[in-house]
Amino acid sequence: MKNYFLYIWYISAKDIKVELQRKELLLLTIIFSFTCVVIFNISIDVSRDSYIRVLPGILWVTIFFTSVLGLNRFLSRERDSGNFEALLLLPISRDILFLGKVTTLFLFMIILEILIFPIFTIIFNLNIIHTFIILVAVLATLGISVIGTIIGSMTSNIGVRETLLPILLFPLIFPMLLAAIEVTGSVLRGQTFAEYHKWIQLLAITDIIFIIICSFLFTKVMNDY
Repeated sequence: MKNYFLYIWYISAKDIKVELQRKELLLLTIIFSFTCVVIFNISIDVSRDSYIRVLPGILWVTIFFTSVLGLNRFLSRERDSGNFEALLLLPISRDILFLGKVTTLFLFMIILEILIFPIFTIIFNLNIIHTFIILVAVLATLGISVIGTIIGSMTSNIGVRETLLPILLFPLIFPMLLAAIEVTGSVLRGQTFAEYHKWIQLLAITDIIFIIICSFLFTKVMNDY
């Protein structure tokens, strides 16, 4: 069991090291997310109460499109460099490879969110750095990473994968985005935990289900690769 998690970490650490050395993907997604925030702020001229209603949607739409951009670039680079095919030759189970890629995408998105949240707080003058918003961000990011990795892997050899990925990804992660938006809005409105805890439970259950299903699917698909 110890070696199982070590292999997952080795795969993820290798990817993270490469991305941090190049910095291209990280800078691109940071600039994109910052641009989205600024455009939304300029376009929406509303009161503080109205901000509380629209900010959760703006936040998670920004995170969604930023994750799609990052996932497309990351998987394209994997295929073009041949790294993915090389990893398939390693004597490890396919679910280890899958969870390693999920961990990479998850950590990458968490880094982005650490930067995005303060930007939102400053530009919109609303504090979104709250315990339950952070918890929801972690759960939603995990779900997006799991589903994004499996869909990205399955469509990586298709010529229109950049267009196909968001089309396939959005319907699957819509319940997660909805839950994240609902919890974020509830926290900003000062509602009690009892009023939105079911959305957090939904996120946790959805993550577990998708991790199990997607790990199985990835193994089947890669065995036939």
